[in-house]
Amino acid sequence: MAFLNVTPNLDGWKFSKKDLCEAQQFLKTALERYAPDWIQFPQGELASHWNNDGLHSICFLIWVAQVLYKLDRAKTAKSGDVLVGKIRQLMNLSGQQFIETFRELETGAALSERFSPISFEPFVPKDSHRQSKPISPDYSIKLPEGFVDIESTVFRVGQLDDWDKEGTWLSEQLIRLAKAKDLCRDFTLRLPIRFNQNQMPNEALTMLINSAGASRTGRQEFQLPCGVCSIAWRPVLVFPEMRELRDGELPAGISHAVVIQRFFATDEQTSELVLTSLRNSLDAKRKQRRSDDPYLIALSLGDSRIRRDGIDALLAHRIWPNSQYSGISGIVLYSTPAGFKLGDDGYSIWLQTNPKARVPVPCSLIEAFEGKKQYHWPYS
Repeated sequence: MAFLNVTPNLDGWKFSKKDLCEAQQFLKTALERYAPDWIQFPQGELASHWNNDGLHSICFLIWVAQVLYKLDRAKTAKSGDVLVGKIRQLMNLSGQQFIETFRELETGAALSERFSPISFEPFVPKDSHRQSKPISPDYSIKLPEGFVDIESTVFRVGQLDDWDKEGTWLSEQLIRLAKAKDLCRDFTLRLPIRFNQNQMPNEALTMLINSAGASRTGRQEFQLPCGVCSIAWRPVLVFPEMRELRDGELPAGISHAVVIQRFFATDEQTSELVLTSLRNSLDAKRKQRRSDDPYLIALSLGDSRIRRDGIDALLAHRIWPNSQYSGISGIVLYSTPAGFKLGDDGYSIWLQTNPKARVPVPCSLIEAFEGKKQYHWPYS
C-alpha cells in the first residue's frame, strides 16, 4: 500500500499534490478491479517504485497513472479487454519487457491527445483467444479521409548496451587507479562504438594515471583495433564556486574525488550500426501490414543518446529511397520524458512521412502533428 499512502513535498517537481491524489485514486481503482492481488503482493518493475518513497519513484508512478488514464478515456468500447490485458501484463513485467510494453502504451497515450477514440489491436475480434489472434497493428485512428493503422515498437541499438558495459569497466579501472594515487581528476572518455576492454593494453592505463598525476590537465589517445580512444583529464571543479580542487585539498573523511564522463567517438561506423538497427526494426514491422489503409510505424527511442536529427537523416537519405519500404506511409518517433523535475524535457512525438509511400499519409494527419487540428470523434 506504500504508494497509496505517500504525502511527499513535490516542490521542484513537475507534478502537483492534485496529480498525486488523482494517480493514487486511479491506480487503486484499476488495481482493485483488474489485479487485486498485486496491491498486497507487488512484483515486477513497478513494485520497486511502489515500495519506494523516493520522489523519482513517486513521480514515475504518477506518470504511469496518467498514461493509463489517457488510454482508458481514449479506447473504443471493443478495446476495453485489450487495455485490461495490457495493464495486467504491465504489472508483472521487468526489465526490457516492461520498457517495451510501457513505451507502446506511452505512444498510444501521446496519440490520444490528438486523436480519439483509439482502437487497440483493431483486427482482433472481441473475445478472441490468444492462440487464435490474427496479426494486427497495435492501434488504429480515424481521420476524415479514413483509418490509419499504427504498429508500435521500441528502437534500440544493441551495440549501445555493449558500449555501456565496456565503458563502465574502463571507468572503474580509472577510479581504482586514481584512488591508489590519491588523485582528484575529472576524466572525459571518448570511446569508439565498438570499444572493447580486451583491446586496451594493460600498461596503457597505468601510464595514463602517471601522466594525470604529473600534469593537472592533459589528454592521451590510444589507437585500438576498434578506432581511436581518447581520454582527457582536468582538475575536479568544486561547486558552487566552480573553482578547481587541488590535490590533497579534500574535506575530512574523503580520500579522493574522481569524475568520469563518457561520450561516443562518433564516426561513420556508428552511423552504420544505427542504420542496421533501424532497418532491422522496420523490417520486423513492415511485413505486418494487413490492410490498404495508410500504415505508420511508431518508434519509441529506447536510448536517450539516439538523436532525433540523426534518425530523421537516416530515414530521409537511407530508408525512404529504398523501394522495399514503400509500404510504410511514415514513421512516428516518440521520446519518453527525460525526467520529472522542473526543467526536465517532457515527452515528444513527431511524424516523418515517406515521400515514396504507396499509400501516403492523409493531410489531416500531418495537420494534427503540426498542431493545427485535432480529431476527436464520438465514442463507440
